Amino acid sequence: MSTYEQCPNDDPNPISDVSSYTIRTAAHVGDYETVKWFLRRHKVYLEKYLESDMYDDCEDEEEYKHVDEMDLRSDPNAKDPITLRTSLHISCLFNHAKITRKLLNEPLNALYVRDVNEQLPIHLATPSCLNEIVKYFKQQEEKMDLNKKHLAEESKTASDGNNIALHGEEGGMETMYNLYKM
Repeated sequence: MSTYEQCPNDDPNPISDVSSYTIRTAAHVGDYETVKWFLRRHKVYLEKYLESDMYDDCEDEEEYKHVDEMDLRSDPNAKDPITLRTSLHISCLFNHAKITRKLLNEPLNALYVRDVNEQLPIHLATPSCLNEIVKYFKQQEEKMDLNKKHLAEESKTASDGNNIALHGEEGGMETMYNLYKM
């Protein structure tokens, strides 16, 4: 019998019954399909959490509390208790570029999380994973440029004549450089 609740359109993963197998383990061995499966599970748990009464009882509403063991195992930002590394740290360290790309495209990725040695995932990244991080920052920079352009157009068409200041914001590549230098 499985220890998780089946989500819609989700095939059971036989590894889910192995309690020591987490998303970090899947990132370590390069098990892309299981990483995707854990990410789908985590989204289901997160949606349930945000809809539940548990969210209302929290003192700090921004803090996500793990509902049970399976939830903790599927959280891509959960840290290893000894190394404090997330699944993104591990996929970067062990040269799993496809998993790195998948984890970077998750909302609230762990790109700025430090491990026990104060290292960020970018510090551990192999060349192929570093390439994925560079692509990610370029995509973010393009999105920021589009948002700036959209805001500038809105400010020009605004009837009150107020201008929106768009100076002083870092671009994606500049952010990546500053992140690496941290």
